[in-house]
Amino acid sequence: MKTPLIDAAFLSECFDKAGPWLTAEYWDGLGEDLERRHVLVREHWVTWPMFWDLALVTRRLSAEERLKWEPWLRRMQTFIEIEDMDAIMNAATALESRPAWLIDWLTYWAHLRHPHLVWWARWVYSPVSQTGALALVIDNPAVLAGQPLAHLYRTISEASRHLDAVLDSMRVLPEALAPFRTVVALAVIYSVYMFTMASWKLSQEFTQVLPSFDVVVRILLGLNRWEGKSVG
Repeated sequence: MKTPLIDAAFLSECFDKAGPWLTAEYWDGLGEDLERRHVLVREHWVTWPMFWDLALVTRRLSAEERLKWEPWLRRMQTFIEIEDMDAIMNAATALESRPAWLIDWLTYWAHLRHPHLVWWARWVYSPVSQTGALALVIDNPAVLAGQPLAHLYRTISEASRHLDAVLDSMRVLPEALAPFRTVVALAVIYSVYMFTMASWKLSQEFTQVLPSFDVVVRILLGLNRWEGKSVG
């Protein structure tokens, strides 16, 4: 398997485009909110209704679907706690039918509990369409295609570690964001992509009603779901 390489020039271009919105004050607030969320989840697992509602990908899941999957997901909690992502991916692979939201949900809670673990959100990488922030920032996205689930998660994790190293050398994010800088950078990359595509395809009147760039970054990171929440 080829090593995923990061396109540092593209990464720098994304942060240059995002610069006007991403002030020092914004970074400070973002870092505080990400750290607060991590501490809340690390110290107290949330209740089951909140497990569904606080994850972007399952907030509208039907009561029937929630009831169906809760017992299986409860078993996965133990693996999340001990950071055994191979066990989680192998268990997901063994399922006869895997819902589209499942991997996003599992890796979301794993990432919130252990920020160094990759949150494999659909906007990070979709193996179906072979698109997403990670596909945009690596210079050989073909290395992500056609891999079994567990292997693909390892490749995404490896690419994220390379991205983290490049971000560290570029100093484009404050040190306080270090535990979260990879997922933050991916959210910035995807936001730049979204706004670029919107400017090409949509009328100026429509783009003016879209949330501002800094708000979209927070939405992608799921922080809007946590405003005012306490899990203790």
